[in-house]
Amino acid sequence: GSVATERRLLARTFSLLLAPIVFRVVSINKGFQPMFRQKGSTSNQPIRRVLIIVIAQFRYRAACVFTDMTFKMSQRWSFVPSAGTGYRDYYDFTGPINRNELTYRIHGKLKFQMTQQIALAGIAGHDRFVSDNDDFDAQRTQSGLITTIVY
Repeated sequence: GSVATERRLLARTFSLLLAPIVFRVVSINKGFQPMFRQKGSTSNQPIRRVLIIVIAQFRYRAACVFTDMTFKMSQRWSFVPSAGTGYRDYYDFTGPINRNELTYRIHGKLKFQMTQQIALAGIAGHDRFVSDNDDFDAQRTQSGLITTIVY
């Protein structure tokens, strides 16, 4: 083999070693006040922080549908909305409540082509992960700026 083949094989092996387990912080003592003593307490005992970590299998089978479309608004401006939905089956999960998920995503990118080599884009998106297991039912919203330089 070539060097590129060996690197791909090493990367694949590394990802397989790390993929089966994910540590997730579920709760850090809800209602915790960021001080060493509770208000009105004369005790110098520090407040105990409870950290619960769930160790979960990360492997899953999935099926999804994804689409995007580019709208050219002018010579320099374009808008790219994208959306998708899917299902994840966590077949190795051993917890008492199933963690399988329905996933939904909607994202958009507004791009400005400054020159032939330089482009700026603003991105925003929202992802929803619907699960019967409250520890894994989640959503995230992202936004940011991307600079593209082609040389």
